[in-house]
Amino acid sequence: MTTFKSFAWVPVALLLMAGTCGPTTPPEPVTPGPGDGCTLSCPFGRKATLDGTLLCECRAGDCTANEPPAARVDPMTGACVGFPTDCDSPSDWAFCPACGPQACGPAPGGREICPDGSIGGVLGCSRTELGTCEWSVFPCPLE
Repeated sequence: MTTFKSFAWVPVALLLMAGTCGPTTPPEPVTPGPGDGCTLSCPFGRKATLDGTLLCECRAGDCTANEPPAARVDPMTGACVGFPTDCDSPSDWAFCPACGPQACGPAPGGREICPDGSIGGVLGCSRTELGTCEWSVFPCPLE
């Protein structure tokens, strides 16, 4: 019985020490993406970029579109990001600015008048659905 009494203080000491732990460090913010730990349960799924990166934000509805909407500026990175539908575009992200010729680099050729009277060749520097700036090149129709 004496041995039992001498070890009776051990559980009490462990309980007292457990209460003296300091605060835990908050976790680092997680960049939204596949496997990002976002705990949202969304009836129409989470918003996603054209490259498949998931955002930690719910889609407002189940929608499809024939054409991707204009790219938007990611406020965290400043990069232009493309989205598959308007339901995926974060409404608080600004639209990407228009591309100037300097954003596309040297033009790959010039313009030409096609045999049918239409204009072919390089028609300007524009932003793609992925958010990059590229030259728009249209070939003349085949005769």
